[in-house]
Amino acid sequence: GASLVFKVGGNPSFVIPLPDVAQVNQGRDEVLVQFPIDDTGASDREDSLVEVAFHVPKGCPDFAPPAPPTMAEGDEAPPIIPSSKVFFDVVNGFVDSAAATGDAITTFDSIGVLVPRGRFDTELYASTLKLVGQAQDFRVQYDSIQRIFVLPKSSTPQTLVAVCLDPPIRKGQTFYPTMLCQFHNDEEITVEVDLTEEQLQAKNAKGAKLSKEMRGATYDVFARVLRGLSGAKLTRPGTFRDF
Repeated sequence: GASLVFKVGGNPSFVIPLPDVAQVNQGRDEVLVQFPIDDTGASDREDSLVEVAFHVPKGCPDFAPPAPPTMAEGDEAPPIIPSSKVFFDVVNGFVDSAAATGDAITTFDSIGVLVPRGRFDTELYASTLKLVGQAQDFRVQYDSIQRIFVLPKSSTPQTLVAVCLDPPIRKGQTFYPTMLCQFHNDEEITVEVDLTEEQLQAKNAKGAKLSKEMRGATYDVFARVLRGLSGAKLTRPGTFRDF
């Protein structure tokens, strides 16, 4: 079903319900399965499982890559897919289906992110934000977004959107309590917000200020849509300038 069963000697050792996984990351021969961190029970001095790392060696028979297609003479051989990638795709398929309820409400393509560094397609769902990169994906629960700041750079025509997170997202042993997205000031965008009129009214009743179509500077539209879906406070610069 939707569970990963780890067996030792043919007997189940432990079971991981994959819809409960917060995020899964792939290394060279390793797949790291991470779970949500709940700090509310810290005072009870209880241990909590936060991650499991699986070593999936190359050529693992249980996770063999699909057979390559028949090639004509002179064709270049396709790259060999590592077994860790096959294992990652199986697990990530369940995690994706649990995190993304329905289609994305809106998307932003190829956003430059300084922290964690990379270029990501950003998909916004009803309760989560997903960063899709070439080698790494991240998921952010809206209830973990504490504040959103719009920060223009003084030396270059760029603007940062800082998203403060608690608990932070992480990659391995590195924690990222703030996500920094960078935009060029002259970039403009028009996005469709896939919400019904009733859903828009419900969001706007809480101060979301969303509409079916939103346009303007990319950094401004991104910050407004994220604020509207997450409910986090959005802080912009005022008119004061330090000379």
